[in-house]
Amino acid sequence: MGREDLSRAELESLRGALPPGFGPPGFGPPGSGPAGASGVPAPHAAGDPASRRRDGAFGTGVAQPPLDLLQTQHERVARSFRDALSRVLSSAVDVRLSGLEVSTYHRFIALLVTPTCCQTLKADALAGPVVFDLDTAIAFPIIDRLLGGQESGSIARRPLTDIEQRLVARVTGLFLAAWQSHAVGETSLAFDAIRVESDPRMLQAMSAGEPVVVARYLLVVGRSEGLLQLCVPLRLIDAASGRLANAAAPTSGAAAKVADGTVELVVELARTRISAEDMATLRPGDIITTDQDATAPLTATAEGVRTLRVRPGAHEGRKAIRVEE
Repeated sequence: MGREDLSRAELESLRGALPPGFGPPGFGPPGSGPAGASGVPAPHAAGDPASRRRDGAFGTGVAQPPLDLLQTQHERVARSFRDALSRVLSSAVDVRLSGLEVSTYHRFIALLVTPTCCQTLKADALAGPVVFDLDTAIAFPIIDRLLGGQESGSIARRPLTDIEQRLVARVTGLFLAAWQSHAVGETSLAFDAIRVESDPRMLQAMSAGEPVVVARYLLVVGRSEGLLQLCVPLRLIDAASGRLANAAAPTSGAAAKVADGTVELVVELARTRISAEDMATLRPGDIITTDQDATAPLTATAEGVRTLRVRPGAHEGRKAIRVEE
């Protein structure tokens, strides 16, 4: 097809034709199913029995902070981020918390649209990464305004370019500053973006079953709207204050738990693309060639964070890797 985008009217027509509850959150007809008037999940009430059951559904041994406390913090983040973004865009912006839940990393990734702008962020003072996702449905209108233009009236369906990713990084910085003020605490965290993906399935920031807290914000800029989502490992959140726990100087007991814990070490040998037709005809013994040199060093990641430079090999008859640096 020569056309890669949909007008707003076409999108609303498709959304209106869907039955209630069909598709990912925020895609169905406005006001349908469990979503609010905007078509996105409403925040959980503090006394909602269903939310309490969902909060206690993980046998992780990690104390879970109350959602009502987290909700108050994230509502403050939304207001602070709204004011900062309005100043930068010189335009009226609405930001509100649309959902807050305890989930798993696999479920969070499965509900993201593709393509998107999904970033893995890491701070030295934290014992794990966080994930920031901005839907392209709102990313492109924001980029247009940052460049001095106006909304095009259509929704692009493509990954962001390197330059566009740098512009989105400015938005990320504004949000992290608001989050720092209201949900992190007194410790100043310098976040670095260690990976950006348009296909969230390729972003192995955490193990699939990792319990996480997902905060969803609805952004409205002019006639465009879309979701901003923040995914934080549950183990990084202090159960008493609901704030992000500082892992820079843990107590002796906490240090012992970290030392005795296990992490998933992943080494990616190569990546390549093949057609669906070729994939369907693959048989045992077939060879798939890649651009990766067999002698080239590889990167090992621990919980999605690039950690070691390694080379493949064998040891005592088993596949192995040798740490280079």
